[in-house]
Amino acid sequence: MGTSIIATLLTVLLVTGATSSLADADIAHTAKVTVLSSNLANGATTGEWGFSAMVQTADHCTLFDAGRFTDTVVNNAAALQVDLGCVRNIVLSHFHFDHTSGLASVVAKIRASGYTGQLNVYVGEGFFIPRVIDMRHPAGALGVKIFGATSVNFMQEKRAQLEALGLAFQEISQPTQITQGVWATGPVPRVYPEQNHPNWVLLQKPNGDTTPDNVPESQGLVVKTTEGPIVLLGCGHSGAVNMLSWVRQEIQDQDINALMGGMHLFNANQQTVSWTGVKLKELGLKHLMAGHCTGVEPMFQLRQALGLDRSQAVMGAVGASFSLTNGVMATDIAK
Repeated sequence: MGTSIIATLLTVLLVTGATSSLADADIAHTAKVTVLSSNLANGATTGEWGFSAMVQTADHCTLFDAGRFTDTVVNNAAALQVDLGCVRNIVLSHFHFDHTSGLASVVAKIRASGYTGQLNVYVGEGFFIPRVIDMRHPAGALGVKIFGATSVNFMQEKRAQLEALGLAFQEISQPTQITQGVWATGPVPRVYPEQNHPNWVLLQKPNGDTTPDNVPESQGLVVKTTEGPIVLLGCGHSGAVNMLSWVRQEIQDQDINALMGGMHLFNANQQTVSWTGVKLKELGLKHLMAGHCTGVEPMFQLRQALGLDRSQAVMGAVGASFSLTNGVMATDIAK
């Protein structure tokens, strides 16, 4: 074999090896996601209308959302023996109170563990835009009763207080890597007409004009694995199909290993649920652990549409987990 051929082969091997190393550098080789807040719970844990999950990879912990009530996430983590002290980064799916209200308590727990450094909080562009209740809508009066005000972006009001605790908000407009194999999606383009958001809240522009709030900052968290991405949704206000399509286009183009979190289908009609099931199957979804605002009946209709069984798709109750080692681990109430 000639010297030039040998040199060419060596170059190919070196380039291939370098490319493989670069790819491996952004893969989580171990990953476990544990639900800390959702509607369904049993044992020593507490359920609520909210969502939160701990994402653990080989050497890093990322918290996704912070639940509805002040201490739910902290108390559930203690009951489940999940150590919040390892968290250094937090990803918030959107501004709604049922995903953000436990943030200060989580920070206090992290500080109690001895960590005094900066905590990065990744939010989608538009997270701090003012929102107001549309009082012309039939649900407007009820909204005021629930929130106690017509202005409902409480995160805008709490920002300075939270920053004083050492939180650094990173407002992102595109997919952003958090740590090895862990990404925040940033805002998701609405390619498909999924209307997964309240229709009685308005975005308030700087000039005072308003427009319907489609929760433009709604984002997810992605763990890249050799088996395909694990995707977490808060409420999926961008639409689950839009989200998973975006993940495959921009972050990891493989069949979706697992989808966890809220899909906001609890009040969806049959046509919407059926369409969602068809599209999720096309996207290669292999495991489903939906909870929070998904709704019980839509969850099981999706399981049937995907052709999955109880070992692959269950309600995402508090304490349920998905890992590369054990797959879907349901709690007793959700088996």
